[in-house]
Amino acid sequence: PLTFLRLRLEALAPELPPDVSEELQEELQRLSQLVERSLLMAKAEGGKLEQNIQPVDLTALLEDLHEGYAVLADQGSLELNWQVDPGLQVVSDQALLRQILHNLIGNALRHGQKNIRVEARRTDGEGPVLVEISNCVAAADTARIGTGMGLRLVRAIVSALQRTTFASNEHDGVFSVKLELPGLAGIQE
Repeated sequence: PLTFLRLRLEALAPELPPDVSEELQEELQRLSQLVERSLLMAKAEGGKLEQNIQPVDLTALLEDLHEGYAVLADQGSLELNWQVDPGLQVVSDQALLRQILHNLIGNALRHGQKNIRVEARRTDGEGPVLVEISNCVAAADTARIGTGMGLRLVRAIVSALQRTTFASNEHDGVFSVKLELPGLAGIQE
């Protein structure tokens, strides 16, 4: 149905005012993303999530995400403190890990008020790697934290990934999440 709507909208675009056409395209894109996330969540929660587990260069993945989120933080007048150790290698599904990181960092920027901290570091040699994201949130937002689709999707994906853990915490107006990923030693286990 969404493909049909997109095709109809493209066919009608010349007859619509440009701003209406653009607004409808944006809404259709948001709806498509919602459907994709819902399907991914259903697969993860149902134990049917296909995974391509392999070594992933987490440092490179986070560097790839950094520029876009730095621009968004700047537009929102937020300070983005980005501290990623060099050479972080993990064992995961790169596409799913990217989705997790997008959700967590996107949420931090969306709900953050001042400083957002993204930190990734090795906890022990080739062992687990810890990614921590924290941000200051308004008191009014603390009651809603964790109730949206973003964190639910993260929890569902993480529960499907072996040796990966996720925890969230709110304390004194600071919301933080911790994602622990298996390092290269996880391949030999």
